Amino acid sequence: MVGVILETVHGSHLYGFAHADSDYDFYRVITGGKTMQTVTGKQDIMQVEFKDFQRLISLGTHQALEALYSPIKTVDNRWQPYFTGFHPDLGQMVYRYTSAITNFGTRHQKTPILNFAELQLKPKRHMLRLADNLGEYMTKGYFNPRLSTAKVNEYTDLATNGSAPEFERELRTLCPVELPPFLWSES
Repeated sequence: MVGVILETVHGSHLYGFAHADSDYDFYRVITGGKTMQTVTGKQDIMQVEFKDFQRLISLGTHQALEALYSPIKTVDNRWQPYFTGFHPDLGQMVYRYTSAITNFGTRHQKTPILNFAELQLKPKRHMLRLADNLGEYMTKGYFNPRLSTAKVNEYTDLATNGSAPEFERELRTLCPVELPPFLWSES
């Protein structure tokens, strides 16, 4: 029998970036079942078996950490002590976050992004959000994946209206570790 031991809204509805056409993402940690993703209409459910979740946390994957640190998650009380004690391997987390930021900023569906104007709103906001989350984790030992309204507005404005140098300056300020140069970087 499958038991849900942690569940949270995920994706744009968790981060604060949702709009009228956004789908509803959910992240569930379960026992007695297997890891799988189910998409039905506008509902996307990621179901992760507890042992897989432990491994994903250790590896520092942003999706698992966002679920773990979600301020709107529900947790089976019997399992709360386990979740409270989970922490990623910091080296793995830094590697995975900087890789995700770099991937969002360097390619779109396997096509290299050579010009900042080609970089779309969604990946720009994800780059800023991931850099912010990594910085907060390295300062506090946790992060809140739900952005404040002010940060949502700031990141959306910068991603929509900011120049390449402005965007890159803010990204590198948010990110506590060095990022590689982007092909669209302007000196």
